[in-house]
Amino acid sequence: GSHHRWDGYDVDIKVLTAGLNYSSLIQGDVTLPEWSPRQFYDTAILVHFLEHLHKPEEFVERLSSYLTIGGTIIGGMPVTPEFARRARESKIRKTAKPFGHVSVFSPERVFDMATQLGFSVEILTGAFLIRCSDTAIENSKFWVEFNYWFGKTFPSLGGEIYFKLRKF
Repeated sequence: GSHHRWDGYDVDIKVLTAGLNYSSLIQGDVTLPEWSPRQFYDTAILVHFLEHLHKPEEFVERLSSYLTIGGTIIGGMPVTPEFARRARESKIRKTAKPFGHVSVFSPERVFDMATQLGFSVEILTGAFLIRCSDTAIENSKFWVEFNYWFGKTFPSLGGEIYFKLRKF
């Protein structure tokens, strides 16, 4: 039989609700040198997480030693074209609040991180050109298909980028 666990890690576990059916809730600061997961995992979901770390590649490297061979990292965050990434990162770090955005990602940065750490990139796509939240068009078939096409075609433009990396 298969064993399923869903562990939630956060700096403040009060934000993680029991309604999400976590197997356990673990409070901790991943920026501390002594941080490490409590066990090995098949998948780590890092959605809107890495952009909050000053050294996201170092975190992913530490995390990768706790992923099984063939394990995956699924993530997503705001995106910036590579040519503007370093300037944007420098700018946001000057005014970042605690736990705010301090790192900026482009498709190239995701590919470089994956290559450097021995992962293959299975999925890398943008999410949308423009959000039209709370409007009828947001859920229309045309709008969903257009944004899917746009994100695949121009992943560094628009609002966000999503990826799936596999450890080999």
